[in-house]
Order: sequence, then C-alpha cells, then structure tokens
Amino acid sequence: MIESGNNILSLHIPSPPKLQVFYIDSNVLLNYLGNYGKRNEMEAAKRFLKSIQDGKRKGIVSTWALMEIITVIRKALALKGKTDFSDIEPIVDQSISAIYKIRNLKIVSGTPLEMSKINSKPPLLWEIFEKALDHMSNSMYDVEWNDKKKLNEIVGIGSNDAVHILLAVHFGCDYLATFDKGFWVDTRPITIFDVYNNTER
Repeated sequence: MIESGNNILSLHIPSPPKLQVFYIDSNVLLNYLGNYGKRNEMEAAKRFLKSIQDGKRKGIVSTWALMEIITVIRKALALKGKTDFSDIEPIVDQSISAIYKIRNLKIVSGTPLEMSKINSKPPLLWEIFEKALDHMSNSMYDVEWNDKKKLNEIVGIGSNDAVHILLAVHFGCDYLATFDKGFWVDTRPITIFDVYNNTER
C-alpha cells in the first residue's frame, strides 16, 4: 500500500505460481547416471532433472528409490564381472553422491508405512509390500492381489510400484515421474508423468 497525498494506492503483487511436485522413480535417476539405460532415455532424464535444478519444478526422491538404485547398480556391476566389494562400493558411492548433488532435489527418508503393526523387526520385505497394497486396496484404488505370498501376482501394478505410489501420495506430490510402462491401473491416486515423452498419462 502506497500513500500519495490524500490518496492511498493499493498495489496487488501476485503470488508466484505454485510449483508442481514430482516424486521421482528410481529409473529416472538410473538413466540420469548414464550407464543403466539407452542414450535417448539418459537425455530425457537429464532434461527433466534440469527443470528441477532450474527451479521450474519440485522433485522428491525417497530412500526407498535409493535402495532400488543401489541394488540395480550392484547387479549391473556383477554382470560385468565385478564381484569384489572394493570394486563395487566406490562406484555405488559415487553414483549416490551424484544424486545428492542434484540442485533442488529433496531426499526424503523413511516410509509412511505403519511399522508398529508389522511383527518382524526389522520388517520383512513382503510385509512392507503387503502394507502398501492393502492401503491401496482399502482406499478403493483398482488393485487386486491374488496371493500375498506371491508378489508378482498383482493385477495392473508391481509391488515396488505400489510402495512408490503410496510414498508419492504421502508426501503430497502432484505426479510420479517415471520411464516405467507399468502403473496401469484404472484408478490411481496420483497422475503418472512419462519422462521420456515429457507428458502425463
């Protein structure tokens, strides 16, 4: 508000537009690292992450995704004949450090899963999947699980994908950014962003 003589001028300064928040799937970061995907996918991943570094979007990565990345890198190195711990771990550390250096990228730790209701300490992996899929099913999402002991028998969505969706919703994200062709359930609690084609689906 500015005073000019007896007149008071009111200036309205618009608020900056709200940035959309993207939960980033592990395959986006693996492609960004450059050695675990096709060249055109690496370029698409770099373009997408540059928009986060430039402040045009907000990006969130969970420690769940980081665990997936570490597993994929270790397996890829083992296939190349690197089986010695001293050969593998420096490469893993370098890759994770590169992710932490991405400007404006927020790393979120933990999961929203209610671990107090899981008997195993630490919880078994299938129990974490069970929690995620039960949550989606109870929330009226279009997910079917024929046998909870057989993680691959899920209609329309993978078990890891279910955990990522649950985390993305928990952290208030607008999109889940991925190269994955999965997530094909009819009813989803979050919009899927196709990084390769730079469009939502």
